[in-house]
Amino acid sequence: MLVYNSFNSQLADTITWSTPLVVVPPSSPSISTQATGSDLTLHWPITSDVFVVQTTTNLSSPDWSIVTNEVTTVGGNFSVTLPSTASESRFFRLKWTP
Repeated sequence: MLVYNSFNSQLADTITWSTPLVVVPPSSPSISTQATGSDLTLHWPITSDVFVVQTTTNLSSPDWSIVTNEVTTVGGNFSVTLPSTASESRFFRLKWTP
């Protein structure tokens, strides 16, 4: 929309209208686990949405960090293999990245 100054008929400003964009995050797929020897493998279904695997050792005061191990595809699933750590509990989640 153009706005004119009615006094001297000159262009005073240009206004651009936009519609607010509402983004609804998708539901996270379920993660399944498989222990093999000293490794732990996480699996989750392949979707068109992009998720990253995050981990923390404490759910009371979580400090989530991104798992940087290579994610591969096996059948209809993504999977990531991590070294098992018997000395501490670890928790995992999938976080959507728009």
